[in-house]
Amino acid sequence: MKITREGFVISGGAQIHYVVYGSGYPLTLLHGNGEDSRYFERQIAFFATRYTVIAIDSRSHGQSTRGDCPLHFYTMAADVISVLDHLSIARTALLGFSDGGNTSLHIALTAPERVGALILAGANLFPKGLTWRAYMQVLAGYAVYRTGGLFLSRARAAAERWALMAFHPKLCAGDLISLRIPTLVMAGERDVIRQAHTRLIASSIDGAILRIIPRAGHFIADRSPGIFNQTVDDFLHHAVSGDAGNSDG
Repeated sequence: MKITREGFVISGGAQIHYVVYGSGYPLTLLHGNGEDSRYFERQIAFFATRYTVIAIDSRSHGQSTRGDCPLHFYTMAADVISVLDHLSIARTALLGFSDGGNTSLHIALTAPERVGALILAGANLFPKGLTWRAYMQVLAGYAVYRTGGLFLSRARAAAERWALMAFHPKLCAGDLISLRIPTLVMAGERDVIRQAHTRLIASSIDGAILRIIPRAGHFIADRSPGIFNQTVDDFLHHAVSGDAGNSDG
C-alpha cells in the first residue's frame, strides 16, 4: 500500500513516528506493547482502500523515541492527539490492540470529542484483567528485565515497557459509564484477557457491541485477519456514516 504521508511529531520531548495511507474517514491504528505499527500490515492493506489510515509508533516503540515524559497511557494518549493535531484531524475512529486499546480508552476518556468511533481489541482496565497465567508471566518478565536493567540500558527500556503491563492501566468500570462513543469491544475466545473482563468493558460502555472471536487468541488482527477486518469494517460502516467532522480544514 502506497504511503501518502510520513513524518515525526514532537510530543512531550519525544519524536512520534506516523505513516498515513489512503483517503476517506480517518482511522487511527494503535499497536500493542513491544510492537510497532507494522503489526497492522494486513489491516492497512484492507482499510486504506476507503479510509485515511494513520499508523502510529507509540512512544519508546518502533521509530518513536522515549522522550522525557513518563511512559504512561495518558502520555501516549497525548502523543496521539499531537499527531492528529499535526495532521489537522479533528475526529478519528480509533482501533487499538492490547496496550494500544488501553491508550485508546485513555484518549476516549480525556478527549472524547476527538473520537468518532472506538474499537478495542484485547484491551484491559487493570492488570488483573489478564488471566492468572498471563499476569504471572508479565510479572516474571518485568522482574527479569528490571534485574537486567541494573547493567544494560536496553533491558532498562524493556523493563519500563513491561511495567506498563504489570502495573497499568488503573481504570475501573465506572470510568467508562460517561462514554457516548460508538464502540466495538473484541477479544479472542482464548485471549490472555479474561473473557469476564472483556464483557465488563463492553457492558460498562453505553451501546457497546461485543464480539468474542471463536478459537482465536490475543493476536486476532495478525493471526485471524479475515474475520477481524470484516468485523471492524461492518462496525465502522454504521458507526461513522454521516460523520463529516473529521478535519479542521
